[in-house]
Amino acid sequence: MKTENYRLRRTVICAIAGFLLLLGFSGTPRAEFYKYTDKDGNVFFVDDLSQVPDEYRPRIETYRERYDNLPEQDRERLLQQERQQALENRQQIELHLQQSQTEDALERNRRLERDRLKAQQQAETEVRIKDNQILVPVTISNIGIDVTGHLLLDTGASHTVLHREFAEQLRIITIAKGYAKTAGGHSVYSELGSVDALKVGPIVMKDAQVLVLNHEGPPVGYVGLLGMNFLGQVSYNIDLERQVISWQAR
Repeated sequence: MKTENYRLRRTVICAIAGFLLLLGFSGTPRAEFYKYTDKDGNVFFVDDLSQVPDEYRPRIETYRERYDNLPEQDRERLLQQERQQALENRQQIELHLQQSQTEDALERNRRLERDRLKAQQQAETEVRIKDNQILVPVTISNIGIDVTGHLLLDTGASHTVLHREFAEQLRIITIAKGYAKTAGGHSVYSELGSVDALKVGPIVMKDAQVLVLNHEGPPVGYVGLLGMNFLGQVSYNIDLERQVISWQAR
C-alpha cells in the first residue's frame, strides 16, 4: 500500500511539474494577434495584420500579451520574476520527486528484508540442545491424528524410531516385526510401520516408515529418533549458538 502511495504521489508531482513548466513559458513575450468575423459569421484568429482582409480591419479586435501596456523595463522585470518563480517551482518539484523515489527505494528494501526474514523463519526449526544431543520438534500425522514430540537427531539410525508409548497415540498399523540393534549393540524387539506424514519445520515427508519399539532405561527428554530415512532426504545446517536448524529439501 505504501509503495502504491509513493507511485501515485510521484505521478501527481510529475503532472504538477509539467504544468508549472508550461506556466513558466507562458511568460515569454509573444506578438499580438487579431480576431475578426467575416460576413458569414466565421471567426478567425491571425498573428499577422496583413492576413486580415481590408473590409474587416476596422472591426478587428487586437489581443496583446499581458504587461504589454507597461514600459519595457517593467514588463521585462515582471516576466523575469515569473520565469524565476517557475524555475524555483520546478526545483522544488524535483526535490520532492527525489525524496519520493528515496522513500520508495527504502520501502522496497524493507519489504525485501521482511520477505527474506519470513522465508528464513519458515525454513528454520528451534531445537533443544542438551548434553550434545539435538532434540528436534516433529509433528507426525496418521489417520487424521496429529501428534508432536521431540525426536533425537541421530545420523546413525537408518529409520526414524518412535517409542511405543508415544506411537500408540497414532494407531500405527504394523507392516513387519523383528529385532533392531540399538546404538549400544543390543537387539530389541521392534515393529515396522508407516505414518501418513512426518513434518519437520517446512519439510513434509509423506508415507514415512517408522520403527516402533519399547524404550528401555531411565527416562529421556525425547520420544524417539529422527533417522536417516528422513535426514537423508534433506539438507540442513545446525546453528548451535541460535539453537536452530535450517532445512532445505533436496
